[in-house]
Amino acid sequence: MKFQITAFDEGRFYDLSIHAKNRLDALGKARKSGYDVIEISGPVAEEETRLTVENTQRQRRGIVQDSIPSCSCNRCNECSWKNPVVSPNFKAVKWECSFCKKQLIVKLNDDTKTSSRNIPNKVRMEVWQRDRGVCVECGSNQHLEYDHVIPHSKGGSNTARNIRLLCQNCNRSKSNKI
Repeated sequence: MKFQITAFDEGRFYDLSIHAKNRLDALGKARKSGYDVIEISGPVAEEETRLTVENTQRQRRGIVQDSIPSCSCNRCNECSWKNPVVSPNFKAVKWECSFCKKQLIVKLNDDTKTSSRNIPNKVRMEVWQRDRGVCVECGSNQHLEYDHVIPHSKGGSNTARNIRLLCQNCNRSKSNKI
C-alpha cells in the first residue's frame, strides 16, 4: 500500500510517498530516514483522497510557517525550534527547542492574522537578527518587545525599517511618541 507523509527536517517540509504494509511500517521507514513526521495518511487509493491529503498538507504547512517562533527560548536563550506538531483543529502548533527540548505552544487565532497590527514572522525574525536580540535603547535582553518607531496609531507600518526591539521599560516610557 502507498502512504502519504508530510515530514519536517532541518527547517524544510517534505511530502513523501512510501510503500509499506501498514501505517506503522510507513512511519518507521520515514523516521529511519531521519524525518520528523508531522502527518501520515493513507493508504491512498483514489485521486480524490490524494487531493484531500494534499490540501490538508498545504494547509498544515502554511500554519506551521505562520507559527515559527520568532523569539529565543526562555530557558537556554537559543533561537532554534524544531518538531512542529499542528493541533487537529489547526488552532495551535507545538514547537520544541533544539537545544534544551523545552516545548512552546503557539496559538493561532483568526483575529491576529487579519489584524493590521500583526507583525509578520519574517519581519520579526529580520528585526531580531538585526538588533541581535537586545533592546536598542539600553542593551537589555530581558522582557523584549517589538516596537514601532512610528507608532501604529500614527500610521506606522509593519516593516523591518519601522520595527525595533525594546525592553518593556523602554517601550513603556516611549508610549506612542515618535
